[in-house]
Amino acid sequence: RWLDILEKPSSFYSLTASAGKVPFGFGEPMIVTVVLKNNGPFDIALGPNGALRPDLWFDCSIKGGGGGQFFGVTFERFGQKLILRRNDTIEHTCRIDQGPLWNTIQARPEMSFPLYFSVFTNPVPSQSVAAPGPGGYRFNLKLIERQPTALMNATTRSELFKKLTLGDAGTKIRMQEMFAQFISLISQTPNADQAQETLRQLREAIEQGMSDPSPHVRAWAMYVSCLMASDPRRGELALRQAASKDWMQRVMVLTTVESLSEETRRRVLERLVNDEDEVVRQYALATRDFLSRTATTQPAGETSGKSGS
Repeated sequence: RWLDILEKPSSFYSLTASAGKVPFGFGEPMIVTVVLKNNGPFDIALGPNGALRPDLWFDCSIKGGGGGQFFGVTFERFGQKLILRRNDTIEHTCRIDQGPLWNTIQARPEMSFPLYFSVFTNPVPSQSVAAPGPGGYRFNLKLIERQPTALMNATTRSELFKKLTLGDAGTKIRMQEMFAQFISLISQTPNADQAQETLRQLREAIEQGMSDPSPHVRAWAMYVSCLMASDPRRGELALRQAASKDWMQRVMVLTTVESLSEETRRRVLERLVNDEDEVVRQYALATRDFLSRTATTQPAGETSGKSGS
């Protein structure tokens, strides 16, 4: 009977999902392919009012010391067809390491994260949590691991420096982000004073990206270096970005203006609100307006500027 799809949806269509590769290294996007197949006796209508809505909801749990539950890490919609006919399939590729989950695993490059994802159809949300509604069901993916990076191992560190020099743009940016995270972690340890040489090497490795042939690598290296620096170095880097011929650097410095001193912030905004590039100019105007409105709501004596990290 057709109405059995409400209680026994797996008898009408199958839902599977798998990652293209495992395990994943630091910063590598976790891509999975979801496959829906009509294995029942009826065609299935797709759409907001169909028996199968084109919605996919992903949850994730982390087992072990860094455990936690992450609901709704990814929400995707597939829209290739209006009807899923008998024996027909739909494939949809999506990235699943997003939001708070991404922030969690990026913050600890030295840790291994065993990730247990699930995906389900016809989600019915309730605040931040959702569950399969009528006609929907859940599929549990095989274990996906985010591998740890043993930076303090000399051989590993040498391999990472090599990737930063010889890798493609995406690899170089991931290495810069990883080194920045390690700098933050090492700086907070009780033995940070004994690791100054390692910290120096990591900072220099990131800054060498400022002269990379790729504009994307240069922009990210400047951005990360600016965030890590203390004044007056932070101010110098911010002004360099604002004066760069590369529009990406001029945009990215606008995302850091709240961390700048009041004087540097003023100089950056004054320059960029008159930028020749329409995107940069509009972003600068919006940023200036936002900071102005934020300042009027702060108690007297407070400022949104932050000191160097």
